[in-house]
Amino acid sequence: DKMAVVSILPERPISTSTPTSTVASIASEINGGFGLRIASDGNLAITGNLGTTQALARLSAKATGELRLGATAQIRTTGDISLGALTRFINQSTSASVLSSTGGSWRVYSENLDPFSPTTGDQTGALDHQFRAYNYQPTSAVNDLHSFVLSGHNGFVYKLAPSATLLPATAISKTYDGTTIADPAILNFSVSGGINGDVLTFSGIPSGVFATANASTTSVSIAGITVLAKDSTDKPVLGYGFTPSVAATITPKPLEGTLIG
Repeated sequence: DKMAVVSILPERPISTSTPTSTVASIASEINGGFGLRIASDGNLAITGNLGTTQALARLSAKATGELRLGATAQIRTTGDISLGALTRFINQSTSASVLSSTGGSWRVYSENLDPFSPTTGDQTGALDHQFRAYNYQPTSAVNDLHSFVLSGHNGFVYKLAPSATLLPATAISKTYDGTTIADPAILNFSVSGGINGDVLTFSGIPSGVFATANASTTSVSIAGITVLAKDSTDKPVLGYGFTPSVAATITPKPLEGTLIG
């Protein structure tokens, strides 16, 4: 399996929002039926055409700084396209098919912890994604970026790990009965915590167990549900964290007795 490896250091000033940094540039045309791996110890700009005359077998490009696709860039492969940026991803192309694979998928991984900021966030341009995924932790496994979720689909992958929160429709409370079981009738929820316009819901039928059977201010552990998310373009979003526990109360049982005399 043929693979070409290019390791480069930044050589000239970058012309974006970080003028004091430097950028390495791939501005030429590279073609051939081999795999190409590009690694930059700093910022990286791909402004040339890769695989447009003869498609590359696959492409992996990683930058320890910012990774930028130029306005005229084109990348064509027969296998997977993997792009990774430690600080920020910028796509200046107006083409929805700037990344194109006939037999694989493209994925862009960003470690930007504020990827949707209007000033320092990623710029995904016209790329037509099929999903977004959060809380990705890179491993040493071969091709893990393309196999950990939705194999064969194009998408944006983030280190950012947002968390969803269950919101009870009404306060969860029961009168002391000596058990920890929660009546399903009081387990009605919505879900909050979506970022970047994501809409969160859940599937399943919730069940709950109080942390204690004693009358007290306590919590209920929720089981049986899965958090679902879609982004503002109605594409699936994966990777939201979720703590299946909500505040609750067990009130004392009223004393009952009969007065005699």
